[in-house]
Amino acid sequence: MSTVFMVAEKPSLAESISKSLSRGRHASRRGFNGACSVHEWTGSFMGGQVRFKMTSVCGHVMTTDFLSRYNNWDRVDPIELFVAPIEKKEANPNLKMVEYLRKEAKNADTLILWLDCDKEGENICFEVIDCVHSVMIPPVTTKEKVKPRPQGLNTVEMLRVASACLGIGPHAAMAVAERLYTSGYINYPRTETTAYPSTFDLRGLVQQQAKHPQWGDVARDLLASGLTPPRKGHDAGDHPPIAPMRMATPGELGHDAARLYEFIAQHFLATVMPDCRYESTQVTLSIGDGELFTLTGIRVLEPGFTRILTRQALSDQTLPDELLVRGAKIPLTGEPTLVEGQTGPPDYLTEAELITAMERHGIGTDASIPTHIENIIQRAYVQLLPGRRLQPTPLGIVLVHGYQAIDPELVLPHMRRAVEEQLNHIANGRAQFEQVLQFVVAIFAAKYRYFIEHILAMDQLFEVSFSSLAESGRPLSRCGKCHRYLKMIDSRPQRLHCPICNETYTVPQNGTIRLYKEVRCPLDDFELLLWSQGTKGKNIVFCPYCFSHPPFPNMPKGSGCHLCLHPTCPQSMESRAVDACPECPNGLLVLDDSTAPKYRFNCNRPNFPKPLEMKANRRLGPRFQNVHSAPTSCVIFSSLFRVVQKLASQTLLEAVRTPGEEVAVVGDPVAEREPAFPDIHSHELNPLFVVKPSSPSSTKGCARFSTSLSGINVVLSAITVAGHWQEIRPEMCFTPPRRARRRMAGLVIPWMLSRRTLRWRFAPPFLTALTTSRHDDGVLQARPQRDGPSG
Repeated sequence: MSTVFMVAEKPSLAESISKSLSRGRHASRRGFNGACSVHEWTGSFMGGQVRFKMTSVCGHVMTTDFLSRYNNWDRVDPIELFVAPIEKKEANPNLKMVEYLRKEAKNADTLILWLDCDKEGENICFEVIDCVHSVMIPPVTTKEKVKPRPQGLNTVEMLRVASACLGIGPHAAMAVAERLYTSGYINYPRTETTAYPSTFDLRGLVQQQAKHPQWGDVARDLLASGLTPPRKGHDAGDHPPIAPMRMATPGELGHDAARLYEFIAQHFLATVMPDCRYESTQVTLSIGDGELFTLTGIRVLEPGFTRILTRQALSDQTLPDELLVRGAKIPLTGEPTLVEGQTGPPDYLTEAELITAMERHGIGTDASIPTHIENIIQRAYVQLLPGRRLQPTPLGIVLVHGYQAIDPELVLPHMRRAVEEQLNHIANGRAQFEQVLQFVVAIFAAKYRYFIEHILAMDQLFEVSFSSLAESGRPLSRCGKCHRYLKMIDSRPQRLHCPICNETYTVPQNGTIRLYKEVRCPLDDFELLLWSQGTKGKNIVFCPYCFSHPPFPNMPKGSGCHLCLHPTCPQSMESRAVDACPECPNGLLVLDDSTAPKYRFNCNRPNFPKPLEMKANRRLGPRFQNVHSAPTSCVIFSSLFRVVQKLASQTLLEAVRTPGEEVAVVGDPVAEREPAFPDIHSHELNPLFVVKPSSPSSTKGCARFSTSLSGINVVLSAITVAGHWQEIRPEMCFTPPRRARRRMAGLVIPWMLSRRTLRWRFAPPFLTALTTSRHDDGVLQARPQRDGPSG
C-alpha cells in the first residue's frame, strides 16, 4: 500500500486536519522530538487505497547566518559582512526538525504540504521538500520520445561533422567540397541555409540514389513509402542546403572525397525520412540512507532516419522486469562501497566544438570559419593534437592575456558579432554601407591608438614568457653603426637584430643566409650577406641596411646588390650586370660567383625561374650547361665577352701576344697541326689545325688547343657522314688566369654551322672569322678570312 505523507505548519493545525479527513478515525502518537505528533489513518487517494501520515513543523525549518568566523564583532569590520558568505542552519536545533521529518517521511510515495499560501509559507514548503525528498520512494517513469530528423545541411554543420567524425580539418574539408562541386557531384557547398526551397526536386535526387550499392535500398524503400516533408529550417537567402546532385560510387572519388560525399548523400536522405521514435524508462533506486541512483532504459520503436545515419542510431537498453515495479525491494549482489574521486578540468576544444562555439557567438561565416582556424594553426597560436584537438601554445596564451590586459573587447566575441550584425543589416537594407563603414573604422582606429599607447603591458607579458631579441639569435655579421655583431633570429620571420643599437633589420625569407666574404657595403659599412635557395635556386648578395633602407630613389625596398646603382661597388648591378636577360624583357643578367667553380648568371628580376649555370669540365674546361636557341646563345656570348673585359686583371689583347702552345687532340681522330700560334693582333692567321677522322665509319672528331697565359681554349667538333664532313661545331672557352679566377667565370659558347662556311656570330674584335674548305680526301682545313669578321 502506498504512503501519503502530509505536513502542516503547526501541530494544532495538523491535528484538526487529521480529524476532518479521517472523520475521527485516526491514530496519533508523539514524535521523537517531543514537539510534534504523527496522525495515521487509511483512506482513498487518486482512485486507490493509501495510508495517510500527517505531521507538522514548528514554523521555519531553516534559517540563514554568517559563517562562524564572522561572529566576532571585535575582529570583523562590519563592512566585510556586505559581501561575506552565508550558510543555512536549523532554525531551532533543539527540535531536530530535519531529522524528524526525514524519519517520518521514509518510504513515502507522495508528499502533500498544508502550508500558508504566502511567501513565508512557500519558503517553508521548499524547506520541507529539501528535507524529505531524498528518503521518499522514487517513481518509475516511462515516456515515448522522438529524436527528430536533421535539417538541411549547411556549411558549418558539414565542417563540424567532417572534423569530429571523418577526421578531416575544416580547411581541407572545404577544399574537398569545392572539388565535388566543380565535378558536379554536389551543389554549391557555401551556404548558411538549412531550409529547402519549395522548388527543390527532393524526389528526383532520391531517385538518383536508388541505384547506389551501399544505401540504394534505403532510397528505394523511401520512394515506396513516401518522402517525409523536411523540417523547417533557416532560410538565409543565399543557396539551398548542400545535397548530392548525382550518384557517385567510392571508385569514382578519392578517399576523402568519397567519405565526404557519403556523409552529404546520407544526410540528405535522412532529412526526408521519418523521425526516430523510442521509449525511455527511468528507474530511481534508493540505497542506504537516501542515496539515490538512476537507471535509464531505451527501447527503439521506429528507427526512422537513424537507419541511414547510423552514427546517430539508438540501441535497445532493456531493464530487468523487477526494477519496473514501484516500491520493489531488490537485494544487492555485493557490498556497497564509497569511492572518492575528483572532477578534472575540461579537455581542449576540438575543431568541431570550436566551429560550434564560433557559430553560437557569431564569429565568422560559413566561408571564413575554416580560414580562421587554419590561420591560428599556421601562426602557431594553437597546435593540432591527435583527435583534432586544439591546444593553445604559449604564444597564443600570452597574446590573449596581453589583449585582455589592454582592451578585453579585442579578444571577446562581442565586437566581431556586432560587426557581423551590421553587415547583415546592410544586406537586409536596414543600414547604409558608408555609415556602417565609417562607424566601424572609427571604433577600430580608436582602439588601435589606445592599444599602441598601452603596448608596454603586452611587452611585459612577453618578456616573462619569451626571451628578448637581444638575448636570442646567433652572431652573424658586423653592424655598420656600432661595429658589433648582428644576431640572426632564425624563427619566422627571419630577421637581424643589433642588441647595441636596438634595431631590427628585415632579410629575405625562405632561404639560408650566411656571411659573404666579409665584404662591407661602401655606403653604410655593414657586412654583406648571401641569401641562397640551394644548389638549384638563386643566390642574392645584399646589405642588411640597404635591404630595408634603399639608398637610391629608383631602388625598391627589399632589393639586393644585384639592383644597386652604386657606380663603383664590385657587387652592384653596374659592376656585375653583363647584358639583357633572354627570358624577360626588363631583366639584366648578373654574374654570380658565390657557387664557384659552378659560375652562374642570375636575372635581377624576382620572377626569373632559375639561374643560368656553368659547370666545370675536367677535360674541356668550364662548359655552359643551360640550353638555349642559337640567337640566345649569341646574346650570351656577347655578354660573356663583356664580363671578361670587366674582370680580367689585364686585357685579353695583352694576354695573348705571346705565341700559344701546340694543339692537343681530344678523342678519336688523328690531328695534323701547326707547331706555333701566330700573333693575334696581326690578323694574319696561318691554318690552325687539321682534323681527320680515323676511319670512314667515324662520326665525330674533336681537337683542342690552349695557352696557359691567355686562358683561351678553342674547340672544333666535326661530324662526318659516309666519310664526308657535314657539320662543324666550334666552341670557345675562356679560362681566366689564376690571379683572376676568383673574379671571373670560365664559359663555353656553342654554335651550329653546316657545310663549308664557319663563322663567328657576334665575334669579339680580336678574333677573325674563319672559313673552311673540304678536300677530296675528306680532310677539313681551317684558314683565316682576310676581309675581317662576318656576321
